[in-house]
Amino acid sequence: MVFGTGQLTWEWQHHLRGSLHPWIFAALFKILSLCRMDYSWLIAYSPRLLQGALVARADMAIYRITNTIFGTSTDAPGSRAATWGIICSLTHWFTFYCGPRTLSSSSEAALVPRMCNAVASKCIDVPIVCNCLDIA
Repeated sequence: MVFGTGQLTWEWQHHLRGSLHPWIFAALFKILSLCRMDYSWLIAYSPRLLQGALVARADMAIYRITNTIFGTSTDAPGSRAATWGIICSLTHWFTFYCGPRTLSSSSEAALVPRMCNAVASKCIDVPIVCNCLDIA
């Protein structure tokens, strides 16, 4: 897509994959190419750094969601719930092992807490937010 070389896998030949996920990294590679920073090591590690940043933003969203649902007072149980929520997120094996990998399921898993945070910040109706978290 960016450098004019590559090979289509069977998923692409049978139209099983969408094109949004690869286009995110293609845009990153194009920016690196335009800035003349398309070094091999940067091409290899920049998608992982981008995915890691996406997962880090998801962890921040999880902390905000728990604060929205359970409260933000430092002496209230809500603060402890937010702390335990971020601890559970950071120590979960999927987030730790698969989060920084450039898989489409990792990107989707990192975007769901951000979507739930957007819903929680607009409408603080706890059953709606809890239903959203059940989906995640």
